[in-house]
Amino acid sequence: MENARKAIAYIRVSTAGQVDGASLGTQERRCQEWALQNGVLMTRTFREEGVSAKTTDRPKLQEI
Repeated sequence: MENARKAIAYIRVSTAGQVDGASLGTQERRCQEWALQNGVLMTRTFREEGVSAKTTDRPKLQEI
């Protein structure tokens, strides 16, 4: 996959309760599956845990 298109994934849950559930793992798996099916190399995943989407002032979003 040396010449593959590259992408990053941004996955997020908004509540502390969701952090402990399967939501982040499911999101990450689906991103990886999509990448494989579309010939895209997923180079990095940014995980935002327990942060509301009401603002763009989110640490991992800002890091991207």
